[in-house]
Amino acid sequence: MKVLISSFMTPQASHRYNFFPKVIGNFNYFVASDLCENFPFDLNIAALKNKCIKAARMTKPDWLVLLSGIDASVQKLPDFRNLDENILYLGKKIDVAGIPEGCSHWLLSKKIYMNHSLDESFTCYGWDDFDFVHNECKDIQKQNLDNLLAIDLPPEDPPLVSRFSYCQEVFDQNKDRFFKKYKDLHGCDFVFWSSVISYMQLTRNRVIYAGTDVLVSDAPSWSGQTGAKSLKLLKRIQSSSISVNNPITRPKQIGSSDFAFEKYINIPEIEVDLNYIVSDNSNELLLGFNATGNESFLKNMAVSGQDRNLFFLIADTNDQDADSLTDMVGNDVFAVGNTFLTNYSLSAQVGSVANASTSFACLNMTFQTYNGTGTNGSDVPAINLTNGVKSTGKYLLTGANMVTSNYLSNQNSKPYAIRPGDITLELPQTFMGGIRYSGEIPATISSLQINVPIERRDLLGFGSNYPYDKRIMFPLIGTVDFNGIFDEPVTGDFSNIFNNDTAYSLNFNLKNYDGATGLRVEILNARIENQSFNISIEDNMTFQSKFSFKIFETDGMRISGAARLI
Repeated sequence: MKVLISSFMTPQASHRYNFFPKVIGNFNYFVASDLCENFPFDLNIAALKNKCIKAARMTKPDWLVLLSGIDASVQKLPDFRNLDENILYLGKKIDVAGIPEGCSHWLLSKKIYMNHSLDESFTCYGWDDFDFVHNECKDIQKQNLDNLLAIDLPPEDPPLVSRFSYCQEVFDQNKDRFFKKYKDLHGCDFVFWSSVISYMQLTRNRVIYAGTDVLVSDAPSWSGQTGAKSLKLLKRIQSSSISVNNPITRPKQIGSSDFAFEKYINIPEIEVDLNYIVSDNSNELLLGFNATGNESFLKNMAVSGQDRNLFFLIADTNDQDADSLTDMVGNDVFAVGNTFLTNYSLSAQVGSVANASTSFACLNMTFQTYNGTGTNGSDVPAINLTNGVKSTGKYLLTGANMVTSNYLSNQNSKPYAIRPGDITLELPQTFMGGIRYSGEIPATISSLQINVPIERRDLLGFGSNYPYDKRIMFPLIGTVDFNGIFDEPVTGDFSNIFNNDTAYSLNFNLKNYDGATGLRVEILNARIENQSFNISIEDNMTFQSKFSFKIFETDGMRISGAARLI
């Protein structure tokens, strides 16, 4: 079996040939330096790699090991007897830190190198590799080989040329050509996440909470979001989750035990949940709530075109905090399009800080590597609901998006966290008695939860696979639950409920340490719905109670605070 190990070394760098036997032992080597006489004056990398392929076509080895460049030698090779000539094998290079990283280190059978070569219109590193693997060899199976390893050679002394300025000049040109060629051949846009995850450099071995952030866009979701404030950071997120369910339709048929077909004919069911620490009304404003206290907190969402996008940004390395990112290009993004609020809850209890939870029903999700806003920049993930077509609008993501004071007021004076002692309740005493909610001594309430399920109805029609809107079905019913220690009963009689339909206003103030309100919630026309009492040995008597209230487009529950959009 003949194996050709080839690299586009130059005459100047041919002394590196002597390094090969020290690494992998007794092999016969061929270095195509005599074919690269025009390097470094000709920086067409694809042309130089083709000269190595030309050398293979002349010598006709069974396998061609094509190294990634003059800075690489061979560290480890597989057992060629176990390889498949129909597969293009992709290797890695061990960098100076001893970590395997992705590189254009390939293993080609005679069947492949005799029929495939690089497109020499790609004249700089990277795009020539993508083109060869994904376009030229699009119909060839690819496989990563852990035992196909290159190794970094010592730095060239003296350096051949400075390639930085050259690469800067041709990078965008090569990138545009690759994306166009890919779409022409495959009929779809190139997506980094799905297409090259096994081929690109692995920069992290896990994702931790410090390396992620969540940003929300302006409305409507399908519009171009390239303004300096179009994307805004949600702060103090404690947890997030995304679930995607793809319903498969499998109808049966008379005359066959098999299904008639198995198809995706319904849109994906995508749900997002966010939980965050409450300090003021900042996140509520960013999510599109009417959080200025004058009318219903859902007023803004009662009209069409108020859905937004959520962007889950992931730092490129394990040791980097997402908040510290300034250059976003190259970072991974989970982008969720057309998010519609389906639930909002606020909870607080003794021994914990107040927090809020939100849930969203969404229509699309994309996995991206952020590419900026140019011709081949990153698209918003949304569907244009006016026509049911995927939006081609771009979005802008920079370090300025991570600074909340760029688009929210009063960020330097807001509370760091709302403690139980910072919460004051303005509650009435109910006519049926029982639990004491008010009095000279504050009621011994230890926890509360406000929950607002938001029922929506899809507006469907011919001409689109997607709903034209997800309309809120007013009026909604929200609930407030209290738990506490029972002390003094208040006199009353439940039989009076038939001739007393009193409704109550419930107010909750979540304050800063200096007494300034961070978040205020006002609930109008609430009615008592449930009370229960519990006692056991060696424990205090406790109570639970529930109020319910209705929410219209214009009122029912109000949210306010010191923050404002700027």
